[in-house]
Amino acid sequence: MSSPRTKLVTDITYIRAGEQFMNLSVIQDLYNNEIVAWHLSERNDLALAHETLDRLCQHTDLSGVILHSEQGFQLQL
Repeated sequence: MSSPRTKLVTDITYIRAGEQFMNLSVIQDLYNNEIVAWHLSERNDLALAHETLDRLCQHTDLSGVILHSEQGFQLQL
């Protein structure tokens, strides 16, 4: 990786929060492994993926960026 914010990966996982489970969506920069956007939700749905992408777009120019996902149902945009 030669520069930041050119190759990003995304995934969704669940984490235990007390007696319930929350869904965590993250976008990671492969340049330095930094988490560049994330969102936590009670639901694992398309809105979770969209909110994470929206947070990334707020502070990152996505021109020329490669975003890779495992293409679960939430990430088939």
